[in-house]
Amino acid sequence: MPTATTNNTLAQTVMLATLETRCTTFTRTNAAIRDQVTSENGAANDAGNWSTKLLPQEVIKPLQQCTTLARNTFKFRTLRWMCEHRNTAMIPAKNVQNLLDELNTIRAELHERVDVLIANWPKILDDARKRAGGLFVEEDLPSDPQELHELYDISIRVTPLPDASDFDRVLQQVNQGLAEQLAEQQLKAQREAETQARQELYERLLRPLRALSNKCRGLNDGEAKAVRASITANILAVCDVVGDLNFSGDAKLDKLVESIRPLGEISHETLKGDAAATVKAREQVAKKADAAAKKVDKALSALGELMA
Repeated sequence: MPTATTNNTLAQTVMLATLETRCTTFTRTNAAIRDQVTSENGAANDAGNWSTKLLPQEVIKPLQQCTTLARNTFKFRTLRWMCEHRNTAMIPAKNVQNLLDELNTIRAELHERVDVLIANWPKILDDARKRAGGLFVEEDLPSDPQELHELYDISIRVTPLPDASDFDRVLQQVNQGLAEQLAEQQLKAQREAETQARQELYERLLRPLRALSNKCRGLNDGEAKAVRASITANILAVCDVVGDLNFSGDAKLDKLVESIRPLGEISHETLKGDAAATVKAREQVAKKADAAAKKVDKALSALGELMA
């Protein structure tokens, strides 16, 4: 019977990480207001809804910034793992500590901001009462500010990949046929996840290359104006993270990354202006970005055929 340890090298190089964030917005549905509005307008009750924002956005936003940063960091540093696990992703084992360090730093910042919220809670409550007027419901906000620690948090759980041999270990005495069937399903799912993850690495390279090409041509055609540092910096960032996430040791991918990196080292300042030399330089950069994107597309197609 095939097992993950003997047939799945993926389990030897990567782990699964699950991110959970909590960030309540203190937005509450108000059925009474909904009923009043729909009745006054001759509408059905399900034609609309009413939500009361108990706290202003400026109070919640600093906390949302932390949880959003945590989700974005997690997404950037990991690879998708099966469609049904939206909060669970694949990460090379060698990268786990760095991810934990980054997320712990963000979590510490979130906790500091919660402490500020707690320190100002009596005034925040008083302002909320005045702001919401008759819509304010005292019970919808914590009376004890220490409860806020439970409402705002970031956590991550790291586990090994499931081992198909577990099915044999648990079910062999009960139903050997079922054990083999489930083990094969597990291995197939992991092989598909590996294929998707490897494809994602190439797809990540494509996005900033196309953005750079489109920006340069848009500037030359008069359809674009602003040139931000991110237009080339994003290429460097993606090259770095794709190299870190190359869990399969794909030598072709590493070579491709290094051939693309010089485009990320171009100063965005050299792409600004209307001088003839600048226009020509932008056209050359666009051609190089297109050529690099074509190589990535070709490698992506070849990978699809190989993994089919």
